[in-house]
Amino acid sequence: MGISIINGQNISASAVAVFDNTTGVGPYYPLFVPLSAGSQPLYVDSSGLTYNATSNTLTATTFAGTASAANRVDVGQGSGNATNYLIFTPSFNVAGTNPSAVTQSSNVTYNPATTEFRAGIVNNTSFTQKTYNVNANLTIDAAGTQSVVWTAAFDATRSLIVNNLTDGRQIDVYIRNTNATQRQIIFSGSTTTTGHTPINMAVSAGGVSATTQNIAGSTGTMYVIVKNIGGTFVGGVM
Repeated sequence: MGISIINGQNISASAVAVFDNTTGVGPYYPLFVPLSAGSQPLYVDSSGLTYNATSNTLTATTFAGTASAANRVDVGQGSGNATNYLIFTPSFNVAGTNPSAVTQSSNVTYNPATTEFRAGIVNNTSFTQKTYNVNANLTIDAAGTQSVVWTAAFDATRSLIVNNLTDGRQIDVYIRNTNATQRQIIFSGSTTTTGHTPINMAVSAGGVSATTQNIAGSTGTMYVIVKNIGGTFVGGVM
């Protein structure tokens, strides 16, 4: 601490010389005093409080207090076979003007090992509804389409082909035949864009499944649902 007493008198100073050091690695030790006023001894804590001027890093074993907001956090990469809980906020923070608490819910989970996402309801607005008026075989990309309306005057048997129907995806198709003659629709699909196989569709409760179905003429309609559940295509016609 240097000289503190001369001839029995305490020495105090209202100011000391300070030097700007922005490159020193240190470790340097921040100073603190035991009381907020009066002449006090200066202390450092070499075991728990240090500063590195080069990296602008203050190090301590514990920090206490209330942080109002943070614009960055350390994010790790998970791969274990375990249930993880997604984090979200109750409001959108525009350019840091509206900080929000980070929360989570047991109803929304993700498993990195199985890439399984679970939620009570999933509403994916990126999927679209499309309308087709083509008298030809129709191929639907389930990766970006959720529902389809297909209307045509079918003059021959037509195929409904579903591409990219991966696990958990579903496609709904409403078909209308404006031709006066009854026609046949054939169902097939794939998890990619090749290797299509027939889809066994339920055409009645407890009945035999079918890979084709007739649609009546003039005002004939058909509603088709196809879904991939665990790698198996399932669906029905009504």
